[in-house]
Amino acid sequence: MTNYRFPLAGDWSRSIGGRQIDFVRVPGCYRPVGECVLEYGFARPWPAQANRRYFLVTEGVLASAEFTFNGQALGRAGPWTRQRLEIPADLWADKNTLAVRICDAQESFGPPPGRRFDAGLVRAIYIESRPTVFLKDFCFQAELNADCTQAKCTVAVEINGADSAAAQVVLSERGGGRIIARAQATPDQPARFSVESPRLWSPSDPDLYTLTVTLEGAHADVLTESVGFRRIEARGRDFYLNNKRLLLKGVCRHEFTSRSGYSPSAAEVRRELALIKHAGFNFVRLVHSPQGPEVSRIAAELGLLVSEEPGTCFHDLADPAIYGPALECLGRTVKRDRNVPSIFAWLIYNECNPNSEYAMQAAEACRALDPGCRLGFADCSGKYDDIKAMVQAADLTFYGINVYGAWPAEYEQRMRLLADRPLVFTEWGGVTTQGNWRTEKTLCDMFVRHSRVGQTLRLAGCSYWAWADYEERSRPGPAAVNGWTIEGLLDQDGQPRPDLHILSMMCFEMDHPPLANLPRIEVLAQAPRRTSAWQAVDLTGIGGDQSALEKTIDERRSAQGCARLRLGKLLVNGIEFVCRDVGTLAHPLLLGPGREEIYIPIDRPVRSLAVLGHAALRGGFPRSSIQTVWSQDHEPPRNPGDPASEYELVYADGSQTVPLRHGLEILRGNDICRWWLTEPRGPETRPAVRAMLHPSYEVLRVDLWELTLDRPRFLKGLRWRLRDPESVQMLYAVSVEVAA
Repeated sequence: MTNYRFPLAGDWSRSIGGRQIDFVRVPGCYRPVGECVLEYGFARPWPAQANRRYFLVTEGVLASAEFTFNGQALGRAGPWTRQRLEIPADLWADKNTLAVRICDAQESFGPPPGRRFDAGLVRAIYIESRPTVFLKDFCFQAELNADCTQAKCTVAVEINGADSAAAQVVLSERGGGRIIARAQATPDQPARFSVESPRLWSPSDPDLYTLTVTLEGAHADVLTESVGFRRIEARGRDFYLNNKRLLLKGVCRHEFTSRSGYSPSAAEVRRELALIKHAGFNFVRLVHSPQGPEVSRIAAELGLLVSEEPGTCFHDLADPAIYGPALECLGRTVKRDRNVPSIFAWLIYNECNPNSEYAMQAAEACRALDPGCRLGFADCSGKYDDIKAMVQAADLTFYGINVYGAWPAEYEQRMRLLADRPLVFTEWGGVTTQGNWRTEKTLCDMFVRHSRVGQTLRLAGCSYWAWADYEERSRPGPAAVNGWTIEGLLDQDGQPRPDLHILSMMCFEMDHPPLANLPRIEVLAQAPRRTSAWQAVDLTGIGGDQSALEKTIDERRSAQGCARLRLGKLLVNGIEFVCRDVGTLAHPLLLGPGREEIYIPIDRPVRSLAVLGHAALRGGFPRSSIQTVWSQDHEPPRNPGDPASEYELVYADGSQTVPLRHGLEILRGNDICRWWLTEPRGPETRPAVRAMLHPSYEVLRVDLWELTLDRPRFLKGLRWRLRDPESVQMLYAVSVEVAA
């Protein structure tokens, strides 16, 4: 080992106003006190060496810390992220004292508004021994070709203490250690190499490699990181991972836990992320500030995508006291985690007003540190013109919108407004759904429906608020009870609520196309097959265009969630019918506006004629004339005997016209009329087939009409003409009794 760490974990004394009051655990957290001083004494961990340098490293403080070492100032650390302060060699003694003045609640940036806030040295703090020339950092970039079979890799290094030192770069398999590639890098010349047929990282297959960067010789030093190969793109309204469409199925996770505050152990983080993965999520939005360095790395091992954000929450992004430290915090977070393959995107703010100037600065800073990164935000302002202007100005990758609506229309409105790039609902759920399984299931079904590729209104992902209950003392009921916001999938004790099962099923259904919801078909007119010679007429080749009528019916049924219907072959009242939809999901023959006449060839001697249909999908009888604010119907009323359509039987030696009248030969096709289940009956037809398309919107009824000719005649064809120009009528099948 060439790098040594001396952890400063333990009990630190705490003083306020120059007087010691107690001890606090480090790393750990405590309730904000305003300002205090923590002190820790320790013996020199290593003998003095002329060729070594020593640094105080903190992985995160809340909210600001000023460090002194043996009475001499070292420097200041801001909130949340890793900072390194050098300890001059001449300050060391056999017995040493590290003191830190911590300010918490009164800081402008750091304390998260509207959330639990703890103070202290909340993350690991240690002294690091490094050579005089050492590896400060490296940036790994892998550009995959179009089919992801080759990766062109770049490793840029930062070396502190010398501009010309060279570092050796080795990429190896994480499990067996087999070396994949070697290269050399200097601060001015990145290492470059290619990897053929790399194993790709994804949530389903989180394959990782080990990247080792080494300085050799007198300044021996080494840095390692687990890296992965993946290609993430935004195409239109969708994301793609390794050329496969990626739908973000996410949940919002805070860094703090009820057990450990802002200082959870790695084991606690791993268990929580593993449970998120087990539930079916593939994405974790790490809200609302940078989380510990182990979070994204454990996520990479488990196969979870994550986003990170700098702690801008409810802030004024035009305020220099906010945007300055926010941009610094964001930059430190990007630099710390940019090599980790679980990183999906950097979010530049949460629930602030959109600010194009801030967004452009944030985007420039992120792209300088992490070229090709994806950028978003989480906005609930409703200022969509400003949001679009900001997105265009900073060229942000996707829209992130927080919506807490109870009904799908509120989400669909955003899908219409923000359609030029992917849209992620970065927060949803909360008090509007948690504990209300029907509302939650309704929204989950909506997300599943709008996640399908064929949907015009389509989302690219969603992230449920929130993963776990959390302490918050500024929110009224019903969202909060006794100082705890109870909007989590896990309760205060970390136990799953029933809501988690509903969300887990949503994740499953997003990945698995639904099984066809086949309508329940019932033959109403049952009888043994007739002994006479009945033949079905082929309707598949009937000419004419009825696509406009089909579209109207499909749109109505789709909006109501009705199933598609296929009747196929049926034996009705002893007669065999072959419906037009045999082998397909074709519609019946439709007669209506734009298709006022249909000719059906018969071309055979006939004794009797039987038609399966005689129902109106629009404009039928009976019809309710009730007008209410909820349901208005402007179709003219139909009365029994009003003309609907007519048949012209075209014989070899003449023709015969048979009128078809509303209420007598043509009946309402849907047995649901307004709020009621009806059962229309006509004296000239017989109820033949009933199909349950949707129990609340459509129970389709098809009738049987029969005509016996006065004598056997050669029937050339059947011409069907529309008489009611505002109705839409249907015909499924025709059969004829053939004369000998």
